Amino acid sequence: PGSFFPVGTTTVTCTATDVHQNTATCAFEVRVDDTEAPTIVCPPNVAQPTTPGACGRTLAYLGTPFEVADNCQVSTYSAASPGYFPVGETEVVWTVSDIHGNTGSCVQTVRIFDNQLPVVQCPAALETSLDEGSCEASNVAFAATASDNCGVVTLSYDHEP
Repeated sequence: PGSFFPVGTTTVTCTATDVHQNTATCAFEVRVDDTEAPTIVCPPNVAQPTTPGACGRTLAYLGTPFEVADNCQVSTYSAASPGYFPVGETEVVWTVSDIHGNTGSCVQTVRIFDNQLPVVQCPAALETSLDEGSCEASNVAFAATASDNCGVVTLSYDHEP
């Protein structure tokens, strides 16, 4: 009673001795299991712009957890990082394991944002004639082109007479 036992199995032997020095023994095992998960506090969330000309970014380093703790002993921690992050938010799961196979985790958010302007190419100046009998020119055909590092661009035209 009142003894401390380490994780694992410990054999305890009990011996009874009477006043005539006769003894009898018995033994039993005390098994202590570590069922407590380790804890981990993720590094701060990350927000970075895209790599120029790309629609995402490669990040090799996401930081180091603020705290990794366990009631016994932590064995490893790691992040399941894809390495290349597309525009938007990606959750990175950090996992910690202790020496007895218990695991804990936390989630870090990586946000990649597109801060590159689209490229628009306007046509050269146009010259046309008025419609016959009108003070306007209709059916003037023109087209601008546009591109962007992240794909589809919507063109809209606005003009004032």
